[in-house]
Amino acid sequence: MTPVLFALLVTGAHGRTIPAPPPLAADPTRVDPFSERTTLTPTATATTGFRGSLAAVHVRDPLVFRPASGADPIAIVGPVWGLHAALAGSRGPTALAVSLPVYASVDSDLPPDDAPPGSALGDVALDARVVGLDAGAARGLGLAGQARVTAPLGGDAAYLGQPGFTWEVLVVGELRRASTAVVAAIGTRGVPEVSLDGGDLSDPLVVRASVQQALGTGGVSVELLGHRPYRDFFDDPAHSPLEVLVGGWHAPTPDRRVRGAVGVGVNPGIGSPLLRLVVGVGADAARTGADAARSAD
Repeated sequence: MTPVLFALLVTGAHGRTIPAPPPLAADPTRVDPFSERTTLTPTATATTGFRGSLAAVHVRDPLVFRPASGADPIAIVGPVWGLHAALAGSRGPTALAVSLPVYASVDSDLPPDDAPPGSALGDVALDARVVGLDAGAARGLGLAGQARVTAPLGGDAAYLGQPGFTWEVLVVGELRRASTAVVAAIGTRGVPEVSLDGGDLSDPLVVRASVQQALGTGGVSVELLGHRPYRDFFDDPAHSPLEVLVGGWHAPTPDRRVRGAVGVGVNPGIGSPLLRLVVGVGADAARTGADAARSAD
């Protein structure tokens, strides 16, 4: 972590008052409200109808201090348990969704008087998507634009929300061939700038990708998430988390769906967890173009 957080920990270890650290969102990742097959990465498949989802989320140590001596990391935000709720509505190429993470348990290695609050509301988000080419159509080629705006609800006190409004815009490409799909997304995110000794947290380039393989009424997936600030783009890996997850989905009925994934951070950046576990259920009244064609037959 940064020298700022190091100074805070050293002061706390000597029993003196710890000044308030800069607010930041250690884990801005959330469940994608539109995707059918993946947990955190987007899709370019059009749907029509409503979709509600609720996911239990466990994130282990997304914000830690790593001593220069090589001793064990100290978790500023330790194991986190929470729920991500989302409601999405779509009609053809357009879709809107609202989502909210609720962090029921937030642990820390800091002393109790200096640790972040034990629970918090994350940032409420409004998502919009427009599908230009539908990957669920016969050609199997998809292209979509997806945007998100978030508003703070006080989660920055626990390092699990931004201190102000944020926005994100993604371009999503998808290729489907038979039972296999490949998705790649790239975009940008606007965030409140946070000044830290050793570097700033500022607007990043965002990348997401997934590979999916359908198997009967479900399937398996591999997902990749990452972002990197434009400032000091080639010199600042400490603020550039990268994460890989393996997951799957199962649809026991046409209107019920279960999604899940387990993953790890592959570098020590802020927001790169030691472990992430997501298990979600959904009531799915939305139908893809392919679903509608099968019903017409």
